[in-house]
Amino acid sequence: MNWQHLRYFEVVAKEEHITKAAEQLHITQSALSKSIDGLEKELGIPLFDRSGRNIRLNKYGRVFRNHVIFATNEIEKGIETIHGMAKTDSGVVSFASIFTMGANFVPDLIKSFQAQYPNIRLAYYQKSTKNILNDILDGDIEFGFCGEFPRDGEYASIDTEMVMVEDLVLAVPPSHRLVGRHSVRFEELKEESFIGYTDNTGIIHSLEEALTKAGYDPKMKQTYQAAEDNTVVAMVRAGLGIAFVANNPTIYTEGVVLIPVTDPFLTRKLYMAWNRNGYMSPSAKAFKYHVLSTINRVR
Repeated sequence: MNWQHLRYFEVVAKEEHITKAAEQLHITQSALSKSIDGLEKELGIPLFDRSGRNIRLNKYGRVFRNHVIFATNEIEKGIETIHGMAKTDSGVVSFASIFTMGANFVPDLIKSFQAQYPNIRLAYYQKSTKNILNDILDGDIEFGFCGEFPRDGEYASIDTEMVMVEDLVLAVPPSHRLVGRHSVRFEELKEESFIGYTDNTGIIHSLEEALTKAGYDPKMKQTYQAAEDNTVVAMVRAGLGIAFVANNPTIYTEGVVLIPVTDPFLTRKLYMAWNRNGYMSPSAKAFKYHVLSTINRVR
C-alpha cells in the first residue's frame, strides 16, 4: 500500500472535496481521484459515498481514517527520529563489548567521546563475542568490542580493527603442584584438566589458534566450561581445574596463582568490529574515527 496514497486519502477525508484537496496537495484532480479509486480497489471496500460532485466519508471511511491518521503520524515520527539519529552533532550510537573490556576500556572511551560529542548519545551493552557479532549482523548494534572469531562464513562481512592485546597466563589453585614455578611449558600441562570457555567467547578461538600454531592439540581435556572470565577463575579457585585467563587487572584473581606459559606465546587480541555492508550514520562514523584515533595515539 502506497504511503503517499494514504496521505492523499487523509486530506480528501478531511475536506470531503476533491478540488480543495487537490489544491492543498498540489496535484491535479484527476490524479487525486485516480489515487483514491486505486486505494478503494486495493481495499475492496468503498470509503466514500459519491453523489455527483459531492464526496462524503462513509462508515468504512471514518474507521479507516482514524487508523490512517495514527499510522501516518507514527511514520512521520519515525522519519524525524532517524533524521535526528543521522546527524553528526546528535543522534544515538549503539555498541557492545565483552565483559572485561567494559571494566578497563569502555568507561574511558565513553568519557573521551562524549567530551568531544556531547550531543551524541551512546547506547551500551555487555555480551559475549558471538552475541555481539550476531547483533552487528542483525543491525541491533553498530559496533562491537570483542575477541577473536572465524573470519569466513556467516561473519565474512564483519570488518575489524585491533584495539588491544592481552597476555594469557595459567591460573591454578594455591594447592596445585605448579605453584612456585616462575613459568611452565605447555608440554607439562597436557594431562591436566582445564576449565574451558564456551563457543560464544572469543578467547576460545585465541587459545585454539595459538596451540595449533605451536603444534599442539587445541582440544584440551575440560571439566567445565564458562562464558565469562571471572566465572572461570572462580572455578579454578574452587579446585575444579586449571585455566588460561587474560592477564587483566579487572579480573578478580585473589585466591589463585598466575603462572606465565612460555610456549606457545598465548595472547588474546581484542577488536572493534562493524558490518562493512551496513549503513553507517554520520554519528556512527564520528564514533568509529574517534576510536581509531584514540588507539593510534596509544600505539
